[in-house]
Amino acid sequence: MPPKLLISLFDPHLFQHNIYLNSEFEIIRFLGDKLVQLGFIEKGGIDDIIEREKMSSTSFNNNVAVPHSMQMNALKSAISIVLNDKPVNWGNSSVQIIALIALNKDERSIFRDIYDSFIKIISEPENVYLLLKSNNYDEFINNLLILMEE
Repeated sequence: MPPKLLISLFDPHLFQHNIYLNSEFEIIRFLGDKLVQLGFIEKGGIDDIIEREKMSSTSFNNNVAVPHSMQMNALKSAISIVLNDKPVNWGNSSVQIIALIALNKDERSIFRDIYDSFIKIISEPENVYLLLKSNNYDEFINNLLILMEE
């Protein structure tokens, strides 16, 4: 998959550090509100993401969560990123990276490629470690590009 395609889904306004709330659902709502404000999803999209998370936790590898809707009802596709210095509880595990994916149905054909590429990267503990060392959006994107080239 072309790195530009994956990178195009990230936005500096959707990159945040150290979001610690009471539950994964509060974090989803917090990130969802920002996606609504910036015109990526409609308000109801947040509930869809929460419903999906309630069905089964999107955490894996005990350090990453990838919440998303089953509906592909985003106005514009985007990936909202949170990097936490300390783990937060997510389902039955704890995570430090939260990558909330909002996808527009017209782009569903690229979703599988994007999802697979991104999941492959964040499935490796050393890659997660490198991404967590990113101090800002530009460092995160540069680290992601490095990992995509490997």
